[in-house]
Amino acid sequence: MARVVTLDSARLMQLPGRRAQELIGAPVGSNSSTIRLVEIDPLPPGAPERGPHVHIGFEESIHVLSGHGITRTPSGEYPVNPGDTILIPSGEIHATRALGDEPIRLFCFFPVPDIRPATREFASWEEALRDA
Repeated sequence: MARVVTLDSARLMQLPGRRAQELIGAPVGSNSSTIRLVEIDPLPPGAPERGPHVHIGFEESIHVLSGHGITRTPSGEYPVNPGDTILIPSGEIHATRALGDEPIRLFCFFPVPDIRPATREFASWEEALRDA
């Protein structure tokens, strides 16, 4: 049966360095996808960059709704702007950070109903590159 999930009823996720609302996923009956809206504030001057994360066994598609930023991976740094979409392959460590004064807002899609069991958060890039 079709289902409407409002932003007000989305599950709020407490993730390191970002706010996320899970609209679609296993808790609302999805069998094959997760959709999250993510907002990342710009870092204050001198603040350390947040650690990256990785998804094992599935890719992530990230569409930029507003704001400007950089998505960092071991393969490079990719500027992202409103209307851009970036594909992160399975197993690629990554993190997006906001640039400028405004938060970056992202629409994130995963082709699995629950990303938590196969997602690993790292405290720093050093830890991620050492332990991944």
